[in-house]
Amino acid sequence: MLTTLVKELSNEQLADAYGNAKAKEKSAKLDTKVLGSEFKRRRRKRLFGNKFILTLSDSSSTSVDKEGLRKLLGTKLNKYITSTPYKKILISLVKEQSKAA
Repeated sequence: MLTTLVKELSNEQLADAYGNAKAKEKSAKLDTKVLGSEFKRRRRKRLFGNKFILTLSDSSSTSVDKEGLRKLLGTKLNKYITSTPYKKILISLVKEQSKAA
């Protein structure tokens, strides 16, 4: 349905709609960054809300030294692989409790 509505927008409406959506996205990204930082600062594994449960998961990322990779191939490559730990926030919906009949 949204696709049909978007196709009917004038050029001006499309520009404004896109700009508004992008502004909301940036605002929401900033909000989630600030809220996520506060969640991590509190050092809690889980937070329970009325609608959402936040769970802090230990994760890591791996990167390769591209310059080193070009110079040294083969078994020596492992020397250039690094792991960076980080925290990941998982979001799930709270299940509504069924009402007794």
